[in-house]
Amino acid sequence: MKKNTRKWEAPPQEASENLTSLNIDKRSLTKTGRTYQLGTRVKKEFLEELKAIAYEERLKYVEVLEKALECYKKHRKR
Repeated sequence: MKKNTRKWEAPPQEASENLTSLNIDKRSLTKTGRTYQLGTRVKKEFLEELKAIAYEERLKYVEVLEKALECYKKHRKR
């Protein structure tokens, strides 16, 4: 069995310098404030549409769902 001996190149120096100059933990760059997990089952068509919209709009699935909820709340009849 052959051992994987792939060697990765170092990241560009300017990228490393930019990140360290910010003095920010890399995890905090993606902090969203979302701390609760939501899991559900959906129809295949729903998931395909969700993925398509998220891809086109360059959003996360949760961001599409949040926008959909805001739209629903705005237009629902009370």
